[in-house]
Amino acid sequence: MRFLLLSAGHANDVPAGKLVYAAEDQPPFVGLILDGFLRVFVAAPSGRESTIRYVRPGDLLGLVAALSGPSATWVQTLSDCRIWILDPAALKRIGQTELPIAWVIAEECARRVADLVNEISGSAFATVRQRIAHHLLSMARSQAAPPFLVADITQSDLANAAGSVREVTVRELRALKAEGLVRPQRKGIAILDPDQLHRIASEAFIHAG
Repeated sequence: MRFLLLSAGHANDVPAGKLVYAAEDQPPFVGLILDGFLRVFVAAPSGRESTIRYVRPGDLLGLVAALSGPSATWVQTLSDCRIWILDPAALKRIGQTELPIAWVIAEECARRVADLVNEISGSAFATVRQRIAHHLLSMARSQAAPPFLVADITQSDLANAAGSVREVTVRELRALKAEGLVRPQRKGIAILDPDQLHRIASEAFIHAG
């Protein structure tokens, strides 16, 4: 795998808020996330969005689409990112001749399928409250001073991620705030009780993240 990353790729720096893949409008790519945070989402013609995956350092992005064809998904950077872009053609060639690489590819595809099934199940049967809890935990970042966990997301973006509308999301956030679980602030949403928030999310999602 190290040989593949060094010989068949290059680093690419992408600022926060950029689309790095736009639903079927460009050739698929495979990237190893070196730094930063991204989301994979689907969008309806009405403009509503639903996040189906968050991508962190160490994750592979785009492998399934590179092997199966263009995907009806969008990929957006949520922070400044550094991505090691792999050559899909080289990836396929090496995967066909090198068993360790083929096994890594198979494992990654299996994880993506399992995660997608879990996400679809949760999104289909979860309440808005549960979806909000799930996405807040997925977005949470630690910091040295209280509050120790903050989801760097706006209320509008959270509504899109949860597949809801802003009015409903604001109402649910107020309820979570009244319970002492979160606190909306100027930049992001502070998570005050991650254990209880996880219990809410886990009622519908097998795991968060």
